[in-house]
Amino acid sequence: MPHRHSGAVKDIRLVTLVGTKTAGIASDPATKNLLDDGSPLALRADGQLSAGHELITGIGVRPGCSLPLTAHDLRAGEDPDIAKALTLLGG
Repeated sequence: MPHRHSGAVKDIRLVTLVGTKTAGIASDPATKNLLDDGSPLALRADGQLSAGHELITGIGVRPGCSLPLTAHDLRAGEDPDIAKALTLLGG
C-alpha cells in the first residue's frame, strides 16, 4: 500500500496498521507544465503530509503494530505480522 494511503488509514484511526514502516518515497507523478516556448517542465512536491499533517516523504508511515521477523520464523515459514493481523481481525 503506498504511504499516502497508509497515512490516511492511520489518521482515521479505524484500523491498526500491521507490518513495517513504508519506504517514504513519493509515488505521485510530477506535475507537468509547459513553458511559454512549449518546453516541458516537470515539478515534484517537496514533501507529502498525511491528513494529520505528519511529514511522510522521506520518513514513511509507521504501523501501529510491527513484530520482528526472526530466523526461526523464516525457517518455520511463519510471519508474525500476518499472525497479528489475523488476530486483530478475529481470525
